[in-house]
Amino acid sequence: MGGALGTFYSEWSVAATGCGPPDLADSLERGCYLVVLMITGLSVFWRNRFSQSVASSLEAQGLRPSTIMQMPAAEWLAGVAAAALALALQLGNGAGI
Repeated sequence: MGGALGTFYSEWSVAATGCGPPDLADSLERGCYLVVLMITGLSVFWRNRFSQSVASSLEAQGLRPSTIMQMPAAEWLAGVAAAALALALQLGNGAGI
């Protein structure tokens, strides 16, 4: 979830100020984006390969509910909707791509 939060903070900073976050190192920012890409890719692969969400698979293995609740939240935070919203905000503020 840290990767998703770092990516959201980065996109929010660009949307609000027109430049990246001043207090987030470039290497850490890149790492956050890579984590989001890996989680999203894994989630899409899992759904296509096994025809169920990662959370459903974890529930079938008997994990605690608190652990299972974190997976849909991570999938949602790492989803494409947040990136599309951030891009729309950037374009609305006149940021160039």
